[in-house]
Amino acid sequence: MKTESVTSSKSTIVTAKTNLKEKEIKLSTWVKAKKAMIISCICGACFDAMTMTAHATDGGGGAGAGASGGSGADAKWDAVINFILPWITRLGGVVILIGAVEFGLAFKSDDAEGKTRGMRTIIAGCIVTAVGLSSSTFLS
Repeated sequence: MKTESVTSSKSTIVTAKTNLKEKEIKLSTWVKAKKAMIISCICGACFDAMTMTAHATDGGGGAGAGASGGSGADAKWDAVINFILPWITRLGGVVILIGAVEFGLAFKSDDAEGKTRGMRTIIAGCIVTAVGLSSSTFLS
């Protein structure tokens, strides 16, 4: 009689623990999803706040002033582009370097996932560098 009640109590405890673990997993998944949603909303709001519409004019005002003149705006645009493009290329180089280090460390520990991640980082750096180098062709 006692062994049956002990066995039934143990099975009840095991069932309760299993249910609790399932609820914890569901709760942690919900918390992660909620955090991801909050972060995506914050990032979206930041991107919306960073957009700005600029109208360049020659300073003379009136209709069509920006269309005919605008050498000042062109000079400013060229200055911004000439400042940004080298930094895009440098950023791509840094990403390639980080990927190469990650790839090398993955070889050291014989980690297949780390090797894949390192190669993906190297490829991403090559893409960023290529965009930085080729965009001068399209923007000048």
